[in-house]
Amino acid sequence: MNATDRMTTVRHLGGWLIAAALVIPVAWTPLVINGRPLEIMPADLLLVALPFCMGRWWRQSRHTGEREPDLLAVWLRRVAIALILYCGLSGTIGFLTSGDVICVLSAAKLVKPFLFLWIGGFLAESVEPQRLLRRIAWSFAAVMALWAASTVGDAQFPATAWGSNWLGLHPNGFPNLAMTFAAAMLPLLFAVCDGPVTTWQRLAARWAIATTFLLIVCSLSRCAAVVMFSAVSIYLLLTGGR
Repeated sequence: MNATDRMTTVRHLGGWLIAAALVIPVAWTPLVINGRPLEIMPADLLLVALPFCMGRWWRQSRHTGEREPDLLAVWLRRVAIALILYCGLSGTIGFLTSGDVICVLSAAKLVKPFLFLWIGGFLAESVEPQRLLRRIAWSFAAVMALWAASTVGDAQFPATAWGSNWLGLHPNGFPNLAMTFAAAMLPLLFAVCDGPVTTWQRLAARWAIATTFLLIVCSLSRCAAVVMFSAVSIYLLLTGGR
C-alpha cells in the first residue's frame, strides 16, 4: 500500500469516525465542579481540529486571489468572532470578580456552537459534503437500531420509558434533548431514501425512519414531536413531497 492509498484509507475511516461522533447520543461526566457536572460528548472531540480550521481560514482570508469574496460568509464569520470574543471576555471577567470557574465553563458552552461553524467549514472542504452527509445518515441509522434494541432489551420493557437506555447508558438530556436531536435527523434518512441507493439500503433507511418515529412518539416528548413534524414537513415541502 503506497502513501496515496494509506491517505485514502485514513480519510475513509476518519469520515466514518466523524460521522459516528456526531450522532452518538450519550455524554460522559469526567468531573464535577461546584456541584455541577462537566459533560463531554463524542462530538466535542472534533474541537481538536479547531486550530487547523482557524489556520486554514486565516490563510484563505489573506490569499483571496481574484475571487470575489462572499459577503454573507464574511459577515457571518465576523459576527461569530465578535460573539466568541464577547463570551470569552464576559466569562473571564466573571471568573476574576467571583473566582467561580463556572463562569468560564458557561461561556465556553455558549461559544461551542460557533466554534463548530469553523469545523463544519473545514470538513466541507476536506471531505466531499454529500458523502459525509450519507455517512452521518447511515451512522444515525445504526444508532437508532442500537437504541431500539436497547429499549426492547430493557428488563422493564414495554413499561419502561422508551428511549431512556442506549447500550446501558442514559442518553444525554433524555427525553427532550435526545429525542429532539433524533427528530431533527429524520430528514437525512428521508434524503437517503430519495437518493441513488439499492433496494436493501432503501428498506434499511425506511426501517430506521419507522424506528425513530416510534421511539419519539413513545418517549412522550412533545418538543421532539413538534420538531419531527416540522422537520419532515419542511423536507417534503422543499423536495416536492417525493
